[in-house]
Amino acid sequence: MKRIAIFFICLLLVGCSKKPINTAGLVVPENEKLPIEGKWEVVDYLGEGYSNRVLEDYRLNIGDTVLFHRDGAIIGNRYVLGPKFRLRNIPSKDYLFKTYRTELLSGFSYKENIVVINIIKNEDNFAELLLLEENMIVLAVEK
Repeated sequence: MKRIAIFFICLLLVGCSKKPINTAGLVVPENEKLPIEGKWEVVDYLGEGYSNRVLEDYRLNIGDTVLFHRDGAIIGNRYVLGPKFRLRNIPSKDYLFKTYRTELLSGFSYKENIVVINIIKNEDNFAELLLLEENMIVLAVEK
């Protein structure tokens, strides 16, 4: 009986020991499939005040193409080499209202959640895309 008690005490003491965890050798895996890629076409401007000055920074016009690839992204006259993509699945009404002060963009059917894709360039946000449907994205630009 003493042996069993000593065994359980030793087991508890060993189980409570604190071993340091070494994370130096861990590497984040590379995404095999990008959240967005290919050639996209600008078909419309959404929001007030955008059509005249829309994206002067980007110099985008209706009919222009936007390219996304693993090695780079081109939006108008802006580009990034070796972008990182961050994908978030967020409740659509909350996100649109808190971020862009609007509840819904007219003319689109919304699911409960919206997919937000951030393109990161040198740890800074290069572009934010809202994936509304499989074949429709919105490039979010602040006024």
